[in-house]
Amino acid sequence: MFGSGKDGSRTVSADETLDSGKEYLNLTIDATKTLTITSSPCIVRVRGTLTINGTLSANGKGVAGGAGGAGGSAYNGAPGVSPTPGFNVPASGGNGGDGAGGVGGVGGAGGSPVATVNIPGSGGGGGGAGGGSGDPGSGLGGAGGNGSAGGGIIHIYAKSIINNSNISANGLVGLGGVGPGGAGGGANAAGGGGGAGGGGGAVILIYTSSSGAGTITSSGGAGGAGAGGWDGRDGAPGGAGTVGIVRTTQFTI
Repeated sequence: MFGSGKDGSRTVSADETLDSGKEYLNLTIDATKTLTITSSPCIVRVRGTLTINGTLSANGKGVAGGAGGAGGSAYNGAPGVSPTPGFNVPASGGNGGDGAGGVGGVGGAGGSPVATVNIPGSGGGGGGAGGGSGDPGSGLGGAGGNGSAGGGIIHIYAKSIINNSNISANGLVGLGGVGPGGAGGGANAAGGGGGAGGGGGAVILIYTSSSGAGTITSSGGAGGAGAGGWDGRDGAPGGAGTVGIVRTTQFTI
């Protein structure tokens, strides 16, 4: 369960990335340093002790968000684009904010979960994007903001965990809509809706002993702000992800 230790002991003394699963003897992340998981899901096994004085992060390493809708004329902005659904994490991305003017483009839907967190998947769903909207005779409205990526999935199997800082798999914050007079936006046109935040991912910990007062988070990202003028609506936040903690005495190696 805790691996062979074939990858030896490692100390993260500068910001680094990890793009595949590993089997360490011991793993230490120094204070103020971040080890970023770039593949999802990622399984990290530690035969001895995992010590986190810095940050172990899979923030934004899940499903990508949807693209923002283009600005339109005569009040009708293009809809935001729905992202690919997330997998195996009960957290969807938020919906994108509508474009301003009441009948602006509809935001793209957030990713939807399937199956359960016990099966490796690709992380929380990305947020949908906001649609743009326009004012007749004043050019195109501003484009909607892009939705942001969901959090990834980290599986950690360590005989001992000392968490003095943070383990996180959070969704990212949605991007803001484009304002009037911005790229493609007329001077008196309406603003685009904000993109939605990505859904939270998952952190799964299995160990025989643990200590420390550090945090473990899989939060959804906040929605992006709608743009000015006839204000576009804000994007919705992504849903919360999952933290699973299992202490076992049945497996000691």
